[in-house]
Amino acid sequence: MMKRFTGTTSPAGNDSPLLTAAAALLAASALWTLIWTPLGLIWVPLNLIGLIRRRSRARISSLRYAALCVPTCMAIPYALYAFYSLTRAEVRALLETEA
Repeated sequence: MMKRFTGTTSPAGNDSPLLTAAAALLAASALWTLIWTPLGLIWVPLNLIGLIRRRSRARISSLRYAALCVPTCMAIPYALYAFYSLTRAEVRALLETEA
């Protein structure tokens, strides 16, 4: 019964490409989440501290974080807002002058 859900064999005994692709997608999503969550728990506070201190490298780091958030699909609204807010001329000028 477990083989059926992992995508190794279909009920008829033949390999089902759709079931195998779904299992691979599920495994990739789980792996991405297991790696991305701890990384985000460290990266976000560092970006926050850098932005509060008006460091230009924190703006670049935040933009990179936003770009890497897009594949998670849950963080697309955050990524769009980060791209919008951190690429505006006023913000760029504010963060280019190291405080």
